[in-house]
Amino acid sequence: MPNLISTDQLSNSNDSHWLTSATQPLTGFPRVFGTEGTARSPRTRFGLQERVTSLRDAQEMVLSNRSFMGELAGDDVLRMCNDLDSRGALLFDQFWQEIGEIPWLVPFNSADPVRTPRSLDIDNPRVRAAFTKAVAEAPDGPIRDHQFALDGKGKRIPMHGGANALGVYNLIETSKGQAVGGTSFLFAVRFNGKACPEARPILANSQSSNPASPHYSDQTELFAAKRWLPGRLCQG
Repeated sequence: MPNLISTDQLSNSNDSHWLTSATQPLTGFPRVFGTEGTARSPRTRFGLQERVTSLRDAQEMVLSNRSFMGELAGDDVLRMCNDLDSRGALLFDQFWQEIGEIPWLVPFNSADPVRTPRSLDIDNPRVRAAFTKAVAEAPDGPIRDHQFALDGKGKRIPMHGGANALGVYNLIETSKGQAVGGTSFLFAVRFNGKACPEARPILANSQSSNPASPHYSDQTELFAAKRWLPGRLCQG
């Protein structure tokens, strides 16, 4: 079984074992564990390039809702259409879905797996056609108006997060705007040398599956507000 113990930062986002560490790749394992030397998902690349040095860093990183693909291709898109009145996250999401297979100018390089592929080919007719279509069809408004969870009474809870394809570490999968999967149990822990580690958990989809329960959406409301619960790892 692939395993790695290191004082360096490690990260795995339901991806291959190969790039758990950008500086210490794991190689030579059977294919059943995942591919080696192949392009990583945007979410994996985001997690590997972020530096976490404290409990607060970990909490902020996982709920930052930054789009790694947006950051990677944003300047290219602006050069393609620098006078556009942007409609933000929803426009870019629609645009990225329309492109399909991304035409990068710098292809994947297994010797530089976190920074490649990169540089969107904005002269590619498929890219320009996808952007034109996205501008015409993307919902006009902030993401809070179009991405949501439901409480037990059908009330919409505006939901942050985004798709793996966009490189959003806070993974939220939707169907017609409603959150149906992705981020579930978050647990940030800092081993501080004391008997009881410092911890902050949150269960994004709440504890109860009974819509009549007061706990059906209580933690979902907290998650939507980026509020964490105190950790209970020790008696006291």
